[in-house]
Amino acid sequence: MKIQRKEFLRHLESCAPGLSSTDNIEQSECFLFTNGKVYTFNDEVLCQQDTVVNFRCAAPAKPLLETLRKLTEDEIDISLKDSQLVIKCANIRQIKLNIQLDVIPHYESVDAPGDWSDVPPVFADALAMAADSAAKDSEAWELTCVELSSRGLQATDVFQAVRYKLDCPISKPTLIKRAACGAVNELGVAALAESAGWVHFKTYTGLQVAVRAYSGSLPDLSDAFRSESEASLRFPSSLLDALQKAAAFLADTGTGKQAQFRLKPGKIMVRGQNESGIYEEVRDVEYDGPPKCFGINPKHIQTLLKHDYPVSLTQSALRIRGENFVYLTSTENIV
Repeated sequence: MKIQRKEFLRHLESCAPGLSSTDNIEQSECFLFTNGKVYTFNDEVLCQQDTVVNFRCAAPAKPLLETLRKLTEDEIDISLKDSQLVIKCANIRQIKLNIQLDVIPHYESVDAPGDWSDVPPVFADALAMAADSAAKDSEAWELTCVELSSRGLQATDVFQAVRYKLDCPISKPTLIKRAACGAVNELGVAALAESAGWVHFKTYTGLQVAVRAYSGSLPDLSDAFRSESEASLRFPSSLLDALQKAAAFLADTGTGKQAQFRLKPGKIMVRGQNESGIYEEVRDVEYDGPPKCFGINPKHIQTLLKHDYPVSLTQSALRIRGENFVYLTSTENIV
């Protein structure tokens, strides 16, 4: 059958977060095609999407994705022959990909979602921001999660924290893994539903994602969010240029890239240090508080400058207040 290559590739790439290269579940490294849908399932994330092919097989994801990305034809002819997926391109090239005809439907262990409820348009951005503040790895497993409740989302790795206030149609406080949140990153979430042990998301593109849900709670950081301000801060727009120049030297921490800042009245130093070396640059800044140092992901600085959010410093943290969120990152006094 002839299909549009880019459309087919888009369907597969949207389901890629459900793939896994480990042996924790059979065929978790494959795209599973059946009944006009494509599935991926790695025991933590289930992705499903309507697609343009209607055959049944398990196709290894890596070679299929790499092949479709490298082809230049808009239209391809794809068919199933014996134990191979055959891709023909304008009678000039042919690719035969070994596949498995038997699909092992582990994804059927995930209960179907209950009633879908719409979420605010900002939900996907809020989820991504919360995930960035959770730990990639921690002995305290709750710190690797985002907490969803009817009041909104929150996450912390102890050194930084975020609370995002929004209406979230979930029945009780629930934790989902930071890594699972990436399954809907930049796609836009239209609706949410629940089933036993799972939270389900539906995107505007038709993708459905189920992520494993956990019971538990995050540390209570209410006091930190409510702390009184000691000083205010206004980052200069020139800071973006300094961060771009420092990019090659930024440390890759447990929660992503991080730039270090040193504040003193009227001055701010941007500092990056990793195995490549050290980068330092000093800029003028509107600040007259005590000397402080802190680390922060550069993307938060970009968002801050774009929207001109107010910034203050408490005794132990830098605090950014957005329209619906509060973000904290720990500070230290400089002697």
